[in-house]
Amino acid sequence: GAYASVFLAPDGELAERIVGVNHYWKFGHQLVLFPEFERISEIAEGRLLDTTQSNTILSWRGIPELELTGSLRIGETVIREQLREPDQPVYVGFRTVPSLSATVYPTPRLKVRLSHFQGLIYNRYGGELLANQPVSRLDSQYFFTRSLSLRLVGEWDQGDDEVSGDLLVSYQPSPATLVFFGYRDENAFGAEDPGIYRTVFAKFSYLFAY
Repeated sequence: GAYASVFLAPDGELAERIVGVNHYWKFGHQLVLFPEFERISEIAEGRLLDTTQSNTILSWRGIPELELTGSLRIGETVIREQLREPDQPVYVGFRTVPSLSATVYPTPRLKVRLSHFQGLIYNRYGGELLANQPVSRLDSQYFFTRSLSLRLVGEWDQGDDEVSGDLLVSYQPSPATLVFFGYRDENAFGAEDPGIYRTVFAKFSYLFAY
């Protein structure tokens, strides 16, 4: 596959441009390999910066009740303000993001996924470590019917010492129509202003076809 995306700022100027290629390999009915390569250009603090990234996903499902997935995203990344010295201009660093996940299907209606990824950001390839952000996530979804489902998501961001939980109810009577209700509870223990933040939201989408 090949794809390209362009994002414009409100003033019409280029904000980001992505060009990528990928390939899907399937070995029998158990093993899937999905490599992806992207070239990203984005405007950061008035400068156009180019980065190159790759992502490789390997998935195994030897039995119907269990799926194991590992991935590795590696490549250049723009170093944001919080990772730089106050007087240092924006520049391109290096990022490595390994991840592992296990998905269990106890019943045809229930899916439970446990995953962990670790975002490592360096000032350059082989250089100084600027950030280490391990995140663990538990995601479970239950389908009452083909159209109605309940999803529970829990996430622990060890780097920022934040714990969040999401309760999501979705109703999709057809592929083009979706009604979505959600509740989010976030505990920011490690923030400068620790506290509990709660959000309630809803979403409705409908596709008009002529």
